[in-house]
Amino acid sequence: MRENFGNPAYFLALTDSGMKVTVKTLKGEKFPIEVEASSTVGQVKGIIESAKSQLPAATMRIIFSGKVLKDSDVMQTCGVKENDFLVVMVTKPKKTLLHPQHLQQRRLLCLSQILWCHLVL
Repeated sequence: MRENFGNPAYFLALTDSGMKVTVKTLKGEKFPIEVEASSTVGQVKGIIESAKSQLPAATMRIIFSGKVLKDSDVMQTCGVKENDFLVVMVTKPKKTLLHPQHLQQRRLLCLSQILWCHLVL
């Protein structure tokens, strides 16, 4: 077993246990979740979404100690400890731009609807 002592993941596995953290939303709502010290931010987003479905993981940003965390960051590496709090911000989904071909089709549809209305009236 001595060969494992040089591996940081070995020590993380020995000390990894669930820890409770509080999630705060920008609307002032607070709720507790339980995460592992080895959980990634992406995994924590999934846990938060499971607890509160109105907070979609895809548009979620997690802030800890004034820093926006990346999905690949690990809770323990970020310094998150038992009873700490995470701030959750949900961003608006980015609008996808229409491909020029789709834009042209949409214009033609609008024109045909306008012409149809003029013919009917």
